[in-house]
Amino acid sequence: MCPYKLPSEMTSNRLPMSPLGLINTLIFVVIACTLMYFNITVDIYADLSSSGILNFISRAVLMGGLVGTILFTIASVLMRNYNWSMVRLLHKIDTRLTSIGVQFNYKRQFLMILCFTFFWLIFVACVIFYHCIYTTFGGMTYFNMGIHVVSHYMAITTYAVMMSQYFYMLVAIYSRFAALNICFGRHYLDRKAQSSKTGIDNGRVVKELRCAHDELHDLLDKVNAFLSIAAMTGITLSIFLWVLSCSAIYKRNIGDRHSLLMSPIGYVFWSSYFAFFVLTIIIIASNVKSEGRRTAVLIHKGMNLHPNHPDWDELKIFSLQLQCREPVASCGLFSYDYTLLYSVLGSISIYTTIFIQFDSFNYKTSK
Repeated sequence: MCPYKLPSEMTSNRLPMSPLGLINTLIFVVIACTLMYFNITVDIYADLSSSGILNFISRAVLMGGLVGTILFTIASVLMRNYNWSMVRLLHKIDTRLTSIGVQFNYKRQFLMILCFTFFWLIFVACVIFYHCIYTTFGGMTYFNMGIHVVSHYMAITTYAVMMSQYFYMLVAIYSRFAALNICFGRHYLDRKAQSSKTGIDNGRVVKELRCAHDELHDLLDKVNAFLSIAAMTGITLSIFLWVLSCSAIYKRNIGDRHSLLMSPIGYVFWSSYFAFFVLTIIIIASNVKSEGRRTAVLIHKGMNLHPNHPDWDELKIFSLQLQCREPVASCGLFSYDYTLLYSVLGSISIYTTIFIQFDSFNYKTSK
């Protein structure tokens, strides 16, 4: 979203912004502000539903997406040096690990990122296609239809870009943890490495692995501080939209078809869109946590296998270091792991049941 001019040296502490990047940022912010203005002054949902509550909820969610677009664009510019520091730290870790013979599976990383991007592009296309059909049957004017579709397109693609940045960094961290564990296993868990054998470069390997592991923790902390808030927003919206989806399906089944906005298809599309990001982030974050924890298991296996190894003291320091820091992807309120997934599913079930009960009472009363 904000093209930068990369510095010639990785050691540079600043990421300069090109004139093209500044113009691109200004245009993006102006478009988002214009769409916000039209969404405030023109009630485009009045053509689709007679329900004031549904109109308010739909406009509020869309306005939140546009506000998030503006804030993310501005934050990307202001925090570009912080983002650049994460890239520099990742490069430093790669240089450190490469110096001791660690090999990275860049092809696997590329395929994971490619699949993730491909799937969210499909979701964006489905959501935009739905809104085009949705506005056509709703009898909107072409002007209102353009505002409606472009607003949704900008909001959902911006959120996808935010989540993609978080996902890409977690994939990079996971790949480094995995490569570090493979390297450690090759040097210290091979039974051919006898305990009487002299340590490689006087323990240089385990020192570099220990420093790289600590730097990966630092990188994960930086990623959590700046990018994890987007995942928390997705979790909140996912719960909210899935409750509305289940309620819309229920209302459709009991014959309430007066409102086009209550069509379950739209809520299911939106719910699935945010649920996709939540699920992928939880999976990759759980893998980061388990792979980082596995290092401690490998260290103790190596210490038990070679109790007289020359690098015993370095292994002990490495073990103590791992007891103090645990790789956790978190937004500060909760950790992104499978326990969070179960909590989200439970919350959706509880709130859906409550919502349907109240709605059924109102429906019976109106009868």
